[in-house]
Amino acid sequence: MSMGPIHDSMTPRSRGAALIEFALVLPFLFVVTFAVVDLSRAYYLKNMLRAAARQGCRVAAVLPNPSAGADYDSVYVRVTKVLQPTGLTVTTGDVVVTAPTTSQYKVQVTTQFNWLYLGLFNLFGASGITNPQTLTASAVMKNEGGS
Repeated sequence: MSMGPIHDSMTPRSRGAALIEFALVLPFLFVVTFAVVDLSRAYYLKNMLRAAARQGCRVAAVLPNPSAGADYDSVYVRVTKVLQPTGLTVTTGDVVVTAPTTSQYKVQVTTQFNWLYLGLFNLFGASGITNPQTLTASAVMKNEGGS
């Protein structure tokens, strides 16, 4: 039994319609893809800021005076070390150590984030998103130092 040639079930008209539909959907797919990439970057960096604040607070919790001097430098070094893989740079003014109560320390880390595709968000009316965007994270831990 011989088999005849296999023909594509799509007619030239339906192939053309599929091409037009693809051309109409493709820009929306690009917009969604780029928005997901940008939001994922922001989420990753925010989580890394939280981790840096938490690690800095762990260091601050065991030091006698983490708000100033060499103890502050220890906190700052730890925060910058945690943020090193992200490429974010923080200055000494971006890492703030405070004592909200006598038994706690709070470390707050602030940095600037630049959106890659800011125009996409503004295109859809997200007016609260600016470039650069300020990201802030903080952590509070019990004071276990010798103060």
